[in-house]
Amino acid sequence: MNQHFLDTSVLRSLLLSTQAYKQYFESQFTDQPLYISNYVQMEMKRSYLINLISFYFVLRLETINNIGDAIALWSNRFKTSELKAILQLIPQLFSTHQLNFSSPQDKETALSVLAIYIKRFELILRKKFNNTNIDSTACARALVPLTLDLKNAAEGLKQFADEFGDVETCRSKCQIDQFLLVQYRDEIEQLVEQADQLPKNSNTRGFINIAKNLKEILTQGAAAYNSGV
Repeated sequence: MNQHFLDTSVLRSLLLSTQAYKQYFESQFTDQPLYISNYVQMEMKRSYLINLISFYFVLRLETINNIGDAIALWSNRFKTSELKAILQLIPQLFSTHQLNFSSPQDKETALSVLAIYIKRFELILRKKFNNTNIDSTACARALVPLTLDLKNAAEGLKQFADEFGDVETCRSKCQIDQFLLVQYRDEIEQLVEQADQLPKNSNTRGFINIAKNLKEILTQGAAAYNSGV
């Protein structure tokens, strides 16, 4: 039986894309074990789950009267990547539960619905996909637990967000610098060299941008992670 090791982009497609797109990917992996690493799991939490939690606390603000106000505030405050992830989900999720976006009475229900979705999403990450049990980066962030009592969801979500966002503590346990700067340095230098030789256009932009970040990491060394590269 074939085994599939999923990267972040494929995992996002399986979990977050349109129904037709998800069905396509699922058809390709029928009856085949799917594996993700701790690092890929962490990336999904960082790029999606943390944004959901942020929206939860925006909706929970005393100055926010309803779902529509929370969406408006989020649209004005957050960058495009965060906007896209949240604004794709929220209208669909709350409409499925027939919530009124203008009704203050539906705000508490919306908070409960979102907390349940967050808990379910995190559970899917841990249970639906097999762990590779290979983590050369020793990613400490991936191991931060989400302990969520739905009767007091805010406390559990805040604790998770605080621990996940504690970059200094997580970084002290992480070996991503060894992974990139030692173990795979030669391969990364080759990627950077290839990117420098490519024409700059819409087809190469993504690869060139990644290579640019990798080049910065090679230049700065371990300090690059502390500076947010």
